[in-house]
Amino acid sequence: MLVEDEPPILYAVKHLIDTGNYGFQVSAVARNGRDALQMLNDDVPDVILTDIRMPFVDGLTLLEEVSQKYIGVACVIMSGHNDFEYAVKALRSHAFDYLLKPIQMEKLQSMLQGLKHSLDTRKSVEEQAAISQAVYFEDYSGIGDIDFGSLKFIPTIVCSGHYAGNSVQDSDHPGREFWEQVDLRKQLEHELGEARVWVLNGFALNEKIVIVGGDDLEENRIERVSHGLKQRLMNDVLPIQMIVGKMILDVRELPKAIKKLRTLLSKTIVFGHSGLYIEEKTNSTPFIMTEEFEKRYDALFNGMTMNEVKKNLQGLLKEWETKGYTQDAVEELLKQLVLKLIHWLKNYKGISDLSMEISEIVSGATGYQDLYVRYGRMIDMVYEHSEGTSSLNLSIAEIVDRMEQFLKASFTQPISYKMFYDLFGYNETYLSHVFKLSKGITPNKYVTKLRIDKAKECMAACPGIALKKVASMVGYDDAFYFSRVFKDVTGQSPTEFMKQEAGNRQ
Repeated sequence: MLVEDEPPILYAVKHLIDTGNYGFQVSAVARNGRDALQMLNDDVPDVILTDIRMPFVDGLTLLEEVSQKYIGVACVIMSGHNDFEYAVKALRSHAFDYLLKPIQMEKLQSMLQGLKHSLDTRKSVEEQAAISQAVYFEDYSGIGDIDFGSLKFIPTIVCSGHYAGNSVQDSDHPGREFWEQVDLRKQLEHELGEARVWVLNGFALNEKIVIVGGDDLEENRIERVSHGLKQRLMNDVLPIQMIVGKMILDVRELPKAIKKLRTLLSKTIVFGHSGLYIEEKTNSTPFIMTEEFEKRYDALFNGMTMNEVKKNLQGLLKEWETKGYTQDAVEELLKQLVLKLIHWLKNYKGISDLSMEISEIVSGATGYQDLYVRYGRMIDMVYEHSEGTSSLNLSIAEIVDRMEQFLKASFTQPISYKMFYDLFGYNETYLSHVFKLSKGITPNKYVTKLRIDKAKECMAACPGIALKKVASMVGYDDAFYFSRVFKDVTGQSPTEFMKQEAGNRQ
């Protein structure tokens, strides 16, 4: 909207904007602030460019009204008065910029370019927040405020490393640091041109959710771009896993589509290898433990020493790598193997169900060699928990007590299992196991509980505190990730918790 009481200036500026290819068009003109306020009742523009001295309602008064009633509208002041006081008043009234008459083309162009960038950034942030709410919480309240027009959407899941389910929160998964070096959005926007790209943190910290939106999306093109992206992301340390979903027509379908993609990816990944999977071309076949595997496992322990068992394990892993077993199959085989080991030892005194620990070992391994090292530690741990074989210098109670004290003192900081190794000298698998054996909860989940309890305490003590601040105070860099973890633990979002607390105080 352009507001100016002098017609020659009004239409000259309108012509400059309409013909200047700055990304703006003048949607309405008014001769004074009073008329402008009336027009705002019918249509609210993105930008108001207004003179200061006008009859009825001047520009500064208009600016004050707009800043109170129409949050988000950017205002720019024009004036022939080269007076610092006017500029200060305008900027205090939240003006985006201040232009002096006669308006120079270069000044107008520079201002509009900066304004366009600011508006685009704000719009992108609002869209990201609305889509995040929808994907993470199936909360569509923010979607109604965004005009997505006729956009179609294609979701993609990208994992640095293997699929990790929801298990990667505070552990030192090798894929966590990978994304700090990669700007997915920038790479994809360069490749996709006019298409819109949103990149969300995934449900595990080694995972990203990419959503591409456009009026004329071509699935074949997205597939080609995804292939190129995978090639660029591939490295010597971590396999890269990607799955590209089907096109959907409504942003509200994204949560269901993403859940389906994650499930399909978890059953499809070939362990130890990078892969690009297309939903429409991918079928998952569940792994079935056959009688042949049972017999081989029985033979693996028959008359063998522990060192011989580990040597045979290495041979098994090489065989699985040659045959290209899926991550799902590898995980199931290792779970069955440890059950056989526990049965073979007879006097095992530890936790009998190690499924969660094995899932973390498999998802965190960079490949078969790393898997052998990690799983070998679990075998050692199981052996340590069979009667009469413990060689520990500290009792389990002492180890757990020291771990607990360390976690209570450090839970707001990044915590990794390597810290435990440095502090206690035992491998991470063993330490996680003895902690869970004693407390009924893994160290990761214990840290999460401490953080969420502290967050609840902060929100109860400081009503209205910003979620970003709470997240940072308790050790989370991402407010949306914190909100998701909070809801997973408590069953309600942080906002719902604060509303409940406010109601309790009344």
